[in-house]
Amino acid sequence: MDGFPTLSDDDWLYGGDLETIATTIAEGRQGVMPAKGGAELSDSQVNDLVSYVMSLSGAGAGPGNATAGDKLFHSDDAMCYTCHGVGAKGSLKGKTPDGEEIDNSIGAPNLSDGIWLYGGTEDAIKTTISKGRNGHMPVWSSDNGGKLSPVEVKKVALYVQSLGGGM
Repeated sequence: MDGFPTLSDDDWLYGGDLETIATTIAEGRQGVMPAKGGAELSDSQVNDLVSYVMSLSGAGAGPGNATAGDKLFHSDDAMCYTCHGVGAKGSLKGKTPDGEEIDNSIGAPNLSDGIWLYGGTEDAIKTTISKGRNGHMPVWSSDNGGKLSPVEVKKVALYVQSLGGGM
């Protein structure tokens, strides 16, 4: 289903460690991709970004110029890189190879892995860039107004983490 992550692929938007999964279940998440990243982009620029994003995951050629899309993605005009990261690897939580803690866990997906929340077709990518997306994970913890006790949240978190093989 569009907009719902696959829990069995070990591809986590906010992090796949048990604590982060439990926090997502307990407190919910709100993920917003603003239309055109909040920038004023022409149709031609949107097509260039679509081509660049498609090229990252091997999805084929898009309607624009991927090289121009790469430059725009990493520019201060579109600022896509501020959420998706340099190279479009997504927001990060964890450690660098040097052991330094990273917490840029805003839920921006990796655009280079071929895993899509709303579809990886040209039309789906163009719609995401042009119109934006609004993802929502509801609150489940009874401590926050939800229906699950803290123990049940932990059990569900363990189960969800096991679906993806753990992190």
